[in-house]
Amino acid sequence: MGSLAERHTRIRAGSRGTTRLTADVESIVPLFLRASWLTERAQTAAYLRFTGPPGSGKTTAIEAIGLLCMRPFPTNSSASNAFLFRKMGMLGVHTLIYDEAEHDRHSESQREFVRILKSGFKRGGTVDRTDPVQVGDIKEYLPGSHDVFGPKLIAAITHVPDAALDARRLPANMAKSNQVPC
Repeated sequence: MGSLAERHTRIRAGSRGTTRLTADVESIVPLFLRASWLTERAQTAAYLRFTGPPGSGKTTAIEAIGLLCMRPFPTNSSASNAFLFRKMGMLGVHTLIYDEAEHDRHSESQREFVRILKSGFKRGGTVDRTDPVQVGDIKEYLPGSHDVFGPKLIAAITHVPDAALDARRLPANMAKSNQVPC
């Protein structure tokens, strides 16, 4: 298996073959991967946020890195927030891989996603909602808490400007390359 330093070097070399990462992002990825596997013992979870223009490799990066994370859960902005937090609660501690998290200040859905991110960095972070429960032939709504704690890989052209989220994430800025994709 090799030493931790050797594994770090192999991860960095492997990422060069699938994505166009800058040197500073390359150095963050192995640390994020390790953090994803240690999350069950941690009180906080790492967020790695990829930002860059179309065609810069954000989606490829989060997909490739996500394959190496603990319990990857890939999804994108087409998932409703209700589905998202309920599924996250069902999975337990996992790594959310969320693509197309574009900034749209008029989107209620995005505001809800930001709440998931703000709650999910800390152990015990939940989204609290009423959940439909069928009691005989009557549908009732009971309070429910959905655990959203865990590491997150997020990709977007532009992200929500939010000081609290900025303090909880590792930035991964991507630049469009002139390389022809394989």
